Amino acid sequence: MVNWKSVTQSVEKVLPGAKIIKCLGYLNGNTNYSAAKRPFESYKNKESLTEEGIQKHLSKGGWIGALIPRGFIVIDVDILEHASYLVELLRGEKVHHHLIKTPRGFQFIFKATSNENVQVKMISHFFSSIGIVVDTRVGTTNSLIVFPTYNTEGRFISQITDHPNELPWFLRPVWNAEKTKGYEFSIPMQNGSRNQSLYDFGRRLKSTGVPMEQVEKSMLLIYQYFCIDKDASYTINDVKASIASIGKLESTTRKKQLVQSESSNNDFDKVSGFVIPEPYRIKHDSLYRIEVKKVYGEFQDIEVFVSRNVPFITKYLEHIEKSEIYYEISWRNKGKDYKETVPAGMLASRRELLALAD
Repeated sequence: MVNWKSVTQSVEKVLPGAKIIKCLGYLNGNTNYSAAKRPFESYKNKESLTEEGIQKHLSKGGWIGALIPRGFIVIDVDILEHASYLVELLRGEKVHHHLIKTPRGFQFIFKATSNENVQVKMISHFFSSIGIVVDTRVGTTNSLIVFPTYNTEGRFISQITDHPNELPWFLRPVWNAEKTKGYEFSIPMQNGSRNQSLYDFGRRLKSTGVPMEQVEKSMLLIYQYFCIDKDASYTINDVKASIASIGKLESTTRKKQLVQSESSNNDFDKVSGFVIPEPYRIKHDSLYRIEVKKVYGEFQDIEVFVSRNVPFITKYLEHIEKSEIYYEISWRNKGKDYKETVPAGMLASRRELLALAD
C-alpha cells in the first residue's frame, strides 16, 4: 500500500497531468456505492482541484476522481480471483504497471501510446485474449476513476512503478462478453475439462479474427499461469495439440446469418479443408488418439483406441452473433448412417467422442 499526505502528489505520480474533480462519495447522506462514484458537479469548464479544495471535499465525506490523461489506459477487472491471477501473470512476464485495489477487484494502469493501444476504445465487459473479462477507461475520452484516498474503504494504491509499460497485447479487448452470455471461461483451470475449455476458448479467439500466432501465445500463457494442479493428465503437449487443431480450422468471414458450407453429394466425403483434428488418427477404419507418454525414459507417441467408428465432418456451421462454431459429423455403424451436429470443441475431447460413440 502506498500513502502520500498530498493527494495531488499521489495523482501526479500515478496519472501525470490528470485533472482532479469532485465525486459524490457518501456526501449529503448518500449510501449508494454506484452513485458515490459519479461526478459531484459539472467539471468540463473548471480547473483541476487544488489540494485545499480536495481536502475540504474529503472532510465532508466526498470522494475525488481523476480523469485519465492521454497516453494512459486503465484496465478494470471486477472478479477478484481473476484479477489476482492476472497480477501473478504480469509479475511473471515482467510487465510494469500501477495497481489499485478496488472493493471488487483491481485496476491496472498502463501506458497507451502505441498505434495499437491508441485504437483501444472505452468498453465494458469484453473478453481479452487470455480469458480475463475487462473494462477499459482510456485517455482519449473523459473517462475517470475514483482515486484512492483515506475515506475510500477497500480502495487503495497497491503498487507503483517508476516506468509503466505499454498495455500488453493480451489485455486488449477481443469480443463483447454480453453477446455470449451463456459462455464462461473458468479461471483458474482445474481438473475435469481443462483441455476442452482451453480448446473452445482458443477456437473462439480465432473465430473473432485473432491471428493464429496470438491465439497460440494466449493459450500458452493461460496454461502457464491459470492452469493449476498440472500433472501428467494434462501437459503442454496436450495444449500444443489443441493449438494445432485450431490452426487447421478454416478462416471464416462475418455475415448477418448462419453460414453453412454444404458437403458434396456423398455425405461421407469430408468438407474441403477439414480433417480429423489432431491428436486423433484414423487406422483400420477406427479412431485413435495420439498421446505422448514416457516409455523407458523416452517420450513416444502412443495410439489410444477411442472408437470403432470414424466421424467425418460433412457440414460446417457458424453462429456469428454468438461466435460459436458447429460441425455436422456423420458416421456409419453396422451399415446404418448416423448424423449429429456438435460444438467444435467436442472433437477435441476423447470423453465427448466416446459419448457420441455410445
